[in-house]
Amino acid sequence: MNFADFHTILLFMDSITRNFKKHYRSTFITHGPTAKGADWKNQTDADLRCRFMLEILDDHSSNKIPSILDVGCGFGSLLKIAKHQKISLDYTGLDIVPEMITAAKKIHPSAKFFNNDIFALSDRHRFDYVVANGLLTQKLQASNAAMEKFMFRLINKMWSLAKIGIAFNVLTSRVDFKSPENFYYDPAFLLKKTEKLTRFFKIRHDSSFFEYTVFLYKKSPFKS
Repeated sequence: MNFADFHTILLFMDSITRNFKKHYRSTFITHGPTAKGADWKNQTDADLRCRFMLEILDDHSSNKIPSILDVGCGFGSLLKIAKHQKISLDYTGLDIVPEMITAAKKIHPSAKFFNNDIFALSDRHRFDYVVANGLLTQKLQASNAAMEKFMFRLINKMWSLAKIGIAFNVLTSRVDFKSPENFYYDPAFLLKKTEKLTRFFKIRHDSSFFEYTVFLYKKSPFKS
């Protein structure tokens, strides 16, 4: 796959993406290729989130190895968990932090990693699945309204790149405390807003870290 037709990232990166790049570049430079380097609380929770993302593949019915785009891939944690679970993937990782991509290429030299923004990717590049782990849990300096707009822009872009389905996670609004730097969203309202895309979905709202994972499919993953 040739990504040479990416637009120049600096010309098109929005303010939320620029803030994310600055924030995650700082955490990575401080902590390196660790859970804290990707701003996760601990490795156990970080690995569990990756396993949740990989559940998008549970109903994959084709004999062909599925292609997957990992948006905000960091240094390749999702691929590490996939290998640990012996899941074969045609994997592509995408991240806006160049230092993370450099580390990912060293850790997984046979995989495809690119330093760029998903919004710069042409819709001609299609994948069976597109996932985004942790991109919609923080808002940093952004307002809730701006982050909500960014979220649905990201979901729609992921959807346009996916042949089969997408997965992403969001902090639930059903909590008794909210950090001002985090982004919370009502799961029922999110599903209502995404029903224009599809009626085929799954949701996991059973984790201990106050977030839920959404799986949206182009069609039913089950054979009738």
